[in-house]
Amino acid sequence: MFSYRRLTFHKNRLSSRSADRSGQYHAESVLEKVLIMGVKKRPCDVTAHTAGADEESVPFRYNHKLGLLTLEGLSFGVSADWEIHITNRS
Repeated sequence: MFSYRRLTFHKNRLSSRSADRSGQYHAESVLEKVLIMGVKKRPCDVTAHTAGADEESVPFRYNHKLGLLTLEGLSFGVSADWEIHITNRS
């Protein structure tokens, strides 16, 4: 069994959607951590939204030297639709 997902990063939004609606598989596994490389400046806020839940703030760490944004404390089902929104200062 597997879950075929489409990950998209566009306009500071990282999303996961099913890449094949004809075959659905519910996995018990969860996504706990996301690393995003190439982030040029520290975000002021990171929020996440999963299907059927309210948007909530996500704890993050930013390494300016590496341009690395680390999101931890997540609990997304790997077969669920979800979206992470990164907000930068204007």
